[in-house]
Amino acid sequence: MGLVQVWLSLASHADALLGADGFLLLALTHSYPLYLFAYGALIGPGMAIGVVMPPTLVTRWHQVNRGRALGIVTTPVVVAIVPLLTSWMLQAHGVAATYEMLAVWATVPLAADLFVAEPPTEASAEPQDGLAA
Repeated sequence: MGLVQVWLSLASHADALLGADGFLLLALTHSYPLYLFAYGALIGPGMAIGVVMPPTLVTRWHQVNRGRALGIVTTPVVVAIVPLLTSWMLQAHGVAATYEMLAVWATVPLAADLFVAEPPTEASAEPQDGLAA
């Protein structure tokens, strides 16, 4: 495992743990200073780290069809699903349960480590037709 894979694994763990801890803190407290701490020191940095990982993997692994792969991994599926899910959760179960659901959702990048071990076989392929990557 190379240095980049180790860094990406640590980044995915940091992303998941910071986000989950932040949302759990929001679910368990009613303190305004702790809300600010959760958003500023846990959730914000966790989301910032999480945005870097998928494009980094794609640009390092794919030489052919890199643009298509970047388009797929940066598709805002979460941005489309989470507001709908959280509005339903707020109405049905309340604020604390919604934050707990978001904490579970934040741990999804940990599951990505099961699939991110080695680059796909096409990553070592040279660009076709003599075009530069």
